Amino acid sequence: YNTKEVFVKNYVDNPLQQAFGRRPHTLDTVDEFFKERCFDVNRPDKYELLKSIGLKIYEPEAICRKTNGLTWDDTFWICFMDEPVSYEEIAKRKGW
Repeated sequence: YNTKEVFVKNYVDNPLQQAFGRRPHTLDTVDEFFKERCFDVNRPDKYELLKSIGLKIYEPEAICRKTNGLTWDDTFWICFMDEPVSYEEIAKRKGW
C-alpha cells in the first residue's frame, strides 16, 4: 500500500479462471477482489466471525490474509508473498 505497486501471478492461462481476467492489476482492483472474497459486511454475526479468525475490525485485506480468500463456492485462493501457503495446505483446508 505504501508503494501502490501490485504484483499478481496467475497460475492458469484461461482468463475466465483468473481472479482478474484481463483487467489491469491496480490497488483498486485488488481491494475490490479482497472485498469479493469476504463475508458480507452487514452480516448480523460479523463480529463473531471476525473473532473466530482473530480480528476485531472488518478489513477485507486482513480477512483475506487470515482466510487466504477461500470461499465455499469456487476454487480461487490468495497467497500473499510475505505469508506463503502451498496448494497442498489449501487443498487440505478445502477438503479437495
